[in-house]
Amino acid sequence: MMAVPVQPPRQAAPLSAEDQLRFQEMTMQLLDRTLRDMDEHDADSRSHEKQDPHVWKRIHHKDHFTTYTRCDDAPEAAYMAADGGRSTTSRPSKDVVLGMGFVQCPLSELMYGVFMGDSQAMALKSAVVDKNIGNGAVLKQLLGPTEEDPFRFLALKWIEVRPPRGVSGKLVAPREVMFLGGTGTMRRRDTGDFIGYEVHHSIDHPAFPPVDGLRRTRIVIGSIYRERPNGTVDLFIKSYSMEADMGSILGPLAMAHAAKCIEQVWTVPDFAYAKKLRWCIDHRMHSNNAKVLQAKLANRCASCDKSVATIWKSRAVYRICNLCKAPLCSNCRVKKNLYEIDPYFRARKLPVRICPPCREFVKVLDAKEIQRQEMLRPQSAEVVNPLTPSTLDVLAHNFSLDNSFCTASVESLCMLDSPRARSDSVKTELLH
Repeated sequence: MMAVPVQPPRQAAPLSAEDQLRFQEMTMQLLDRTLRDMDEHDADSRSHEKQDPHVWKRIHHKDHFTTYTRCDDAPEAAYMAADGGRSTTSRPSKDVVLGMGFVQCPLSELMYGVFMGDSQAMALKSAVVDKNIGNGAVLKQLLGPTEEDPFRFLALKWIEVRPPRGVSGKLVAPREVMFLGGTGTMRRRDTGDFIGYEVHHSIDHPAFPPVDGLRRTRIVIGSIYRERPNGTVDLFIKSYSMEADMGSILGPLAMAHAAKCIEQVWTVPDFAYAKKLRWCIDHRMHSNNAKVLQAKLANRCASCDKSVATIWKSRAVYRICNLCKAPLCSNCRVKKNLYEIDPYFRARKLPVRICPPCREFVKVLDAKEIQRQEMLRPQSAEVVNPLTPSTLDVLAHNFSLDNSFCTASVESLCMLDSPRARSDSVKTELLH
């Protein structure tokens, strides 16, 4: 029997306008605190893998990202942000984890990956990126995207926290976190840097009582993503503890667990690429219609021009690009994994295959413009077919080599004359 997922807390009382304003102020205070901490590290002129060993103890280093914990005898920085919780612990006891480094991708790509605007998006990200997180939900949206900043979002969110790997549930009680989750982009007035930010500030409020059987824990995390002219994004992530000391045994495990969670930012660009690929499949946007048709008529691979007539007759779904429907040989198929979230917020992996031109086409698409399309000009749900194995089979059959040119032409004319296609033409103009 499949276990029933833990359900998020139900709202027991309304949130006042004063509460919502206070939550926004808490978010801005944490953002300001993280920016000041980043400026202090910038003034020290040390690379991310060579922080002061008298202050920071290295936890882990991977490629271009390093995590640290503050040394026990290092002075603790004051925390001025107001805490909205009912706990007597009104400020973080110490800095738990510092993550610094850079990632090779545009800032818009990174922000597209970290953005979570609803419970389904949280379930998708936890399945692919944040695998230490169980169930999650957006409880109440406070701020939404704008035309100028489509990545702006602030909401009350809730997550179920799984114990660190290798730690028995008898040692660490099941936990939950209710927090303010905010993202967005901005240009700093003092430095002129264009940055993205992501902040998590745990709160307690009578409107959302704790879930039975879970211990409510507290986190404060500030993340700054700074765009560089060379195409990289600087990463500065600081996690603050709002819990009492966990003891000599679980303390190091908790810090290692927090470091591992922070390091997941390294996988966000790949996650953003998968989101863009899924958006292209849903909206039938791909690299080249003419080349696809020529390859189909010639019975040849659209990428390397190798004959595919002898291998096309069986399992056609594995012989085409799932994006442009071009025939492909086995050497030219690029395999990618996408995920489908069911109504119970469970993730299912769905492998797809695309051609090299479509892979590059998806890569260069502007994630910021796609975000605008999704958030500000969303398409009605009924015209976007779910990506399932049966759907892929139908698409493969419709574009297989056994179909006649007439059939493909009639289908193409129907698509071009449909309201869906007219909206797609507008999207194409915006994206290019």
